Amino acid sequence: MGSTAPRVKVALLAELQSLYTAPVQVVYGPPGTDQEDDIVCVGNARSTQDLATMSPQRRREETVDVDVIVSCFRGGGIESQQPVTERAYELLAELEDHLQGAGYDLGGTVRLARVTSHELVEAADPEILVKGRVSEITATVTCHVRI
Repeated sequence: MGSTAPRVKVALLAELQSLYTAPVQVVYGPPGTDQEDDIVCVGNARSTQDLATMSPQRRREETVDVDVIVSCFRGGGIESQQPVTERAYELLAELEDHLQGAGYDLGGTVRLARVTSHELVEAADPEILVKGRVSEITATVTCHVRI
């Protein structure tokens, strides 16, 4: 059996689609040009494999890190930055809470999924700033799978 990364990404997408409702846009990969103000996307994945417990099946333990990008936009000036950043963190908190509870195994696809890190970037591009404010959080969801 090869890497489970493609299955993990699909399972994570399904969890996100059930977690977030409209108008939050949930997508696999970049959202394209038709975008809502709040977007959650399943992005890049990285994988490492180690030997699992010794057995005749020679199983491996795979750790799949998937980027989940939470992007929020609000029109307006500097007064909009704090609310847009707080909204991005609200969406991230929903994901963290979900993975701490019923969503910990992504519908049985993994043994454990958790948000293990995140990075916030607030847009500084002058072309964006004339339209409004953007906050993007790239969260790493780390998943453990026996293959």
